[in-house]
Amino acid sequence: MNRAAGITLIAAGAFAAILIATLASSPATAGPGEDSVTRGRYLVQTAACNDCHTPGYAERAGDVPESQWLTGDHIGWRGPWGTTYPANLRLYFQRTGESAFIADARSGRMRPPMPWFNLARMTDADLRAIRNYVRSLGAAGEPVPAYVPPGQEPLTVYFDFEPQQPRVATASVNQGSSEEVHPGLLQSTVGKKCDSCRPSFSMACGHRKWRCIHASQEALPFAELP
Repeated sequence: MNRAAGITLIAAGAFAAILIATLASSPATAGPGEDSVTRGRYLVQTAACNDCHTPGYAERAGDVPESQWLTGDHIGWRGPWGTTYPANLRLYFQRTGESAFIADARSGRMRPPMPWFNLARMTDADLRAIRNYVRSLGAAGEPVPAYVPPGQEPLTVYFDFEPQQPRVATASVNQGSSEEVHPGLLQSTVGKKCDSCRPSFSMACGHRKWRCIHASQEALPFAELP
């Protein structure tokens, strides 16, 4: 081997070594579906999936560990349709394929208060992203109670979606104007409530049609939520 050929081989070997070292030290590129998982997490948060499907999420203003997200809830939602329970999506997506989920989302067969009409308007790509994200969390939690048909009493705690008549028909508030009032509820923007309602704040509070009154029959001061 002549000197020129030897130099060429040495240079080629050095270049190969540098290339291998560079590749080994470079950060790994995103794997297939990783962007979809990130998109799915964003959609789960902004589409308010956690508000119903994660216990305590709304009450804690989202301060719930991600490991506990979407495990369903054992508090029922009772209305004319019967009593439904927010599904454990961590278990649902482990057993439900992509095409089956998209078909479910488009079917309109989900019972209230699930906003199926919003889910049905999502693109296939967004539905896949939601499924990919939830599946990435892994299975967790237990199955929620079964649906209870109308007329049957649920055996769990539940929120009542049946319209209720006010206990007081009308009262003069806001400088003499007449509007409906209800003991223990309030009239205000969402995110405010009466000081006297704080110990027993419930899903009923926040309805814009009510002003909070008590035995005095006078509107009480509002306070920002902590």
